[in-house]
Amino acid sequence: MEEVQSAASWLSSDTRFKRIQQIFIQNCFSFIRIDLTDQKKMAELAFLLKEHNMTPDTLYLSNIRENLQYSSENSLRDFNASISQILSKDMAVIEASSEIKNETPPRQQLYRLSGVPVHKANSV
Repeated sequence: MEEVQSAASWLSSDTRFKRIQQIFIQNCFSFIRIDLTDQKKMAELAFLLKEHNMTPDTLYLSNIRENLQYSSENSLRDFNASISQILSKDMAVIEASSEIKNETPPRQQLYRLSGVPVHKANSV
């Protein structure tokens, strides 16, 4: 119920829900399970995207970068090298950072590598 009441949620209004629904109906969304620190797998994904002339619009990273800080020494370096293979200057990247001391949802940062403005999460 909290999700529905959140102003930033795509469930909070019929307009927002229909926008997300159309993305799925038009088959413009893909869930990909991949180890983002595996540079070889990410190179394969980058090749497939290029081969099919596909450019991802948005990359949702959640708080992966933050969690990798507590992993092995090379994890964050491998992660950065891996995702750089699929990034484009106009891609929207969404990252979150947790509020460890608070019980609030993670803060989200939305940006484009090109510096082109991105709609804020609550304006979806």
